[in-house]
Amino acid sequence: MFSPLCTGKDGWRQPGEPRKFYHTNYNHKLPYHSSAILASALQTVTMKYRLKSNSFSLMNICADLTSNGRKLVATSVCHPFSLNCDSDFIDCLDKWEGPLYQSITPRCTIGTERVMQHLTILGIPESRLKKAANKAGQQRDMPAYKYNTVKDMLEYYLACTTYATASNVTSIEKPLQVNAPYPEIFDQYIGQDGNVYASSRYDDTKVQSIPIMAGFHSGSEIGGLLESLHTEARKLKIARFHQFTIDKDEYEECLNDILTLKEEYEDSYLI
Repeated sequence: MFSPLCTGKDGWRQPGEPRKFYHTNYNHKLPYHSSAILASALQTVTMKYRLKSNSFSLMNICADLTSNGRKLVATSVCHPFSLNCDSDFIDCLDKWEGPLYQSITPRCTIGTERVMQHLTILGIPESRLKKAANKAGQQRDMPAYKYNTVKDMLEYYLACTTYATASNVTSIEKPLQVNAPYPEIFDQYIGQDGNVYASSRYDDTKVQSIPIMAGFHSGSEIGGLLESLHTEARKLKIARFHQFTIDKDEYEECLNDILTLKEEYEDSYLI
């Protein structure tokens, strides 16, 4: 299993337009900035199989995401996960507008139909899930109020906002640490604890940690990524790269392999 990563939308020969992330002001031309976002996503999404307390292994994830000959997955991140300082997780999801996560795989948007996905969310403690029953007010009328863990509530939200999609969520209360040498790329409304505040933080206050979510996704949209890769790769004149000892026939075979892999994504998962 593999996943191309790029903070640019195009990503092959040129990175293209930079992707936008909530409350994040980064310079896409600085590898120091873009690599921090990509590393944060990898740190988060791989926690699922690196935790000693979790029975999931990398082999399990690969088995879920690479059935039917599929080998390539898309990666996403919500950097940071935008939770208001005075809100509960249930209110945050109820009022969320737009996509919950952003693709960091070039030439690939993550669909909402017939997708197999594994997501990991950090930094949302159970104490921020919802209010107690005697203080819940309107929260008690929300269908999601019956869930008592971040994992279950987020899986319910994903089930309601996608079609025929299987979502597996891992929730970890500890946030992602972003103190030095992590670049200062968060806007002024992200507080020291990574929550969103109505007023700007003081100039001498640095963000120390953030809630974050990242995921691996396998769906038919990846076919478009492979088609664009094939188109761009065919434009290369490999005779100019003779030092890499690959001849024309071998290169054509590689291009055909890309098209063969693309065919594996034409029929969506039957979930």
